[in-house]
Amino acid sequence: MSELPFLECPERTAFSDECYSAFGRALYTVQQYEMKCRALAALGAEIRKDRTLADDVDFTKAARAIWKQTLGANISLLKSYGLPAEIGNILDKGRIARNEIAHGAGLGTEDCIETDAGRLRILQQLQCRMRAVAEADL
Repeated sequence: MSELPFLECPERTAFSDECYSAFGRALYTVQQYEMKCRALAALGAEIRKDRTLADDVDFTKAARAIWKQTLGANISLLKSYGLPAEIGNILDKGRIARNEIAHGAGLGTEDCIETDAGRLRILQQLQCRMRAVAEADL
């Protein structure tokens, strides 16, 4: 493996590989959730305009603008389409869990990963967050 400047990778062990592969799968899943929210927000915005989407330059511009928005902004847009409050709350819980996974799940885990109790705690926290994302992704 080549050396990366300014980045010290922790030593690889079977224990660390188990946790880091779970982090990788979680990151993939939350990225898919975010993409679906973006697509729904873009489509919903156009459906509300009550026009056809085929070869529409305005749709392409609007979709690109929505695509650049944050997940929170896209969920707010989805909620503005008149979704029941319960669904909006589920989407928000998924957003919060997504942000925790994407921005902090792996931070400070290097020492914990090498113990059974530490790995169990890390994987349980990740599982709890993924449950919220999975519920929002339905």
